[in-house]
Amino acid sequence: MNQQKTILYTMLLAIGVISCNNPEKSVRTPKEYSSEQLRNNISIEGAGISVNDSSLLVSNNASGIFNVQEINLADTSAKVLTKSTKESNFAIDYLPDGNHFFYSSDKGGDENNHIFVASKTDSVVKDIT
Repeated sequence: MNQQKTILYTMLLAIGVISCNNPEKSVRTPKEYSSEQLRNNISIEGAGISVNDSSLLVSNNASGIFNVQEINLADTSAKVLTKSTKESNFAIDYLPDGNHFFYSSDKGGDENNHIFVASKTDSVVKDIT
């Protein structure tokens, strides 16, 4: 009986030592980016899907300032819907008719956001707040 316990303890000790002997994993070095690459990073924020599920309304800062874009989900083409060069415009959602959308914007960064309704087909914009 004593000999069986000794064999059992020896086997458990051997299993413990073997399981702790993992080979060292290689360390992966992360990719480094320059400060210019980080500044030129494009941010996209999603806001709404059209009624017929064919397009996505997003805010995008590709022009250097946030503007509203519509992305066609079939071919991923993008159409810029607001073309501001001074104020950031942030997409909110489509209206049920599919031809108009809501977006918000403040004036000069004063954080006093207004909500606007705009048409996708012409330049008509209405401040509703």
